[in-house]
Amino acid sequence: MRFIAAIHYLQAKRLSLGQAARLAGVSRLDFLDLLTARGIPAFDLSAADAVAEIAAAQRTTTDDSQ
Repeated sequence: MRFIAAIHYLQAKRLSLGQAARLAGVSRLDFLDLLTARGIPAFDLSAADAVAEIAAAQRTTTDDSQ
């Protein structure tokens, strides 16, 4: 029951991933695995946000290697 509530609050953007995992009584990684197994998206990013996140990660990786 706590897992269902955690999913509801996560999808309603009332809890973060970490908070939802705590509510469900599992670690964040386990919560991600449970979401994935049920076909529930863990992140709600627009295409533009996803591109920006990838670009930021690539900049960080490039900066770290220099």
